[in-house]
Amino acid sequence: MRGSIVRRGPNCWAAVFYLGVHPETGKQRYRWVHFPTRAEAEAHLTRLASYPFAAGLGMYGSARVRLGAFLDTWLQDYAEVKVRPRTLATYRSFVRKHLSTHLGHVPIAKIAPATIQQFLAQRLRDGLSPTTVRHLAMFIHVVFQTAVKWGVVMKNPCQHVDPPARRVPMLRMWTDEQCRVFLKVAL
Repeated sequence: MRGSIVRRGPNCWAAVFYLGVHPETGKQRYRWVHFPTRAEAEAHLTRLASYPFAAGLGMYGSARVRLGAFLDTWLQDYAEVKVRPRTLATYRSFVRKHLSTHLGHVPIAKIAPATIQQFLAQRLRDGLSPTTVRHLAMFIHVVFQTAVKWGVVMKNPCQHVDPPARRVPMLRMWTDEQCRVFLKVAL
């Protein structure tokens, strides 16, 4: 990957990346990412230069790979080997009921933290319990963590997502009178 640092103003530096030639139009493509300091732009360029990327691979993945297709591959190549059968059934349920229907058609490159946060909020509005949505968020995090290891995406968008807190039910204690009545009836 080729890139350079360009000054864009008094407090603005840009890392410019060459993405190659567009297959249909034949035009050269560049990506501009802006930073307040030259050091940040250089660090970003260095970080991306060490990544083995294909043209068109964005911060969160390739524009060609859809989440649904990656989830199918992930279930087959990772989950079937790594997790217990009951966990695998839960993962398949998450994919079938929630992810494939709502985010399966979306390219991985378009899935940003805000996309996942909106998805989780919608699951809560649809009536899922906070604990179930939290488990779903953890599942998505594991999927993207594996995608980072496999080189499909550069960064896990779930790192910047806040899953809902679990609701802990309040335990109600019996009063002394209620205990006496219960013991009287039970004995």
